[in-house]
Amino acid sequence: MKILLFILIIIILIFILKSLIKIIYKSRITPTMRFILAVNGTAFLHTFKTCIDINCNRYNFLSKKFSKYLLDMGWGIKNKEETINMINWLFLEGHNKEFIKEIKSLSREELESLEIKEMQNVLAWDLCRVVYIAGGAYLSGYIKYEEAINYCVDACEKLQQNFTSWDNMMDSYLLGVKYWSGEEQINERLKHYEKLKNKSNSLYSIPWNTKLDKNDIIKPRIF
Repeated sequence: MKILLFILIIIILIFILKSLIKIIYKSRITPTMRFILAVNGTAFLHTFKTCIDINCNRYNFLSKKFSKYLLDMGWGIKNKEETINMINWLFLEGHNKEFIKEIKSLSREELESLEIKEMQNVLAWDLCRVVYIAGGAYLSGYIKYEEAINYCVDACEKLQQNFTSWDNMMDSYLLGVKYWSGEEQINERLKHYEKLKNKSNSLYSIPWNTKLDKNDIIKPRIF
């Protein structure tokens, strides 16, 4: 009986310690990291959780195996070279290049029937997925933490340069969802965004024009 009680006390102490570590970690997350977390918040149901411990998921064996599986299944990415090639494609071309080419070939009536304006693009769809892939590649062991942060900050700065607010970014992102997979996922993802946005201490409470700095980070949590 004493042994069981001792084991139970140890388990409770470990749980309390882990909870404290999470609280301390979250309190130290910097503005740059919070901005990246908000950009990656669009990728719901995909649990890379990005490279900077969103929800305090840490680098471990299980996250490594799962992120490798997701990168391979969804993107055909199996190593560092393929990671970099995909990120470069998303930065330089992505689905946005294809989208703009296609809408230029449509008549005004066709654009109206699809509820698309001539000046719209799906750049946010590509850039948000840069952050998603960078996080997964870090957890998979394909790139280092600093490399993942650099890619994330580059993507976030480009988003700031091309959009004016979180809602403006999401308009482009959701149009990309529609272009890529059709109507069925838009409402689900929009509901997820609205839910996150309306939470107390929301990811999206951080100002859109936040100054981003690749050195404004803390090390990833490893225990």
